[in-house]
Amino acid sequence: MDGIVMFLMFLCAGIGMAENPEHLKHLKYDCLEREPNGVCTMEYDPICFVKKVDYNNDCLACEGKKRIRFLDGPCGCDDLDSLPTPTKRKCLKHETEGACPKILKPVCALERKTASNKCAACVGQSKIRYTVGEC
Repeated sequence: MDGIVMFLMFLCAGIGMAENPEHLKHLKYDCLEREPNGVCTMEYDPICFVKKVDYNNDCLACEGKKRIRFLDGPCGCDDLDSLPTPTKRKCLKHETEGACPKILKPVCALERKTASNKCAACVGQSKIRYTVGEC
């Protein structure tokens, strides 16, 4: 595994893909705010979707989704570990009702809201998607 990672690092360095901290900034896009007619332009303004898939623009990435998280620009070698994969979790009945321990282990729900822990993120939800840590 380490050999593969090293190979990818050298490959990226060799083709000139330098790290750009601004490029790695997570962006959130509310798909419900796009054009009301639902028609996407063919404008080429590439983004790297959270699933590490390139789309020509944010409108095309929104098809069938309410919100998306992405990196500005196409996916590249410097993006291999930059996007955390959200964890899916079914919420237990007591969690949806708000019976949660007061343990501070922050999670970032897909809606970009920080909750004190996984249980707190489940209040009023049947399923959640989250990443560990604050948003």
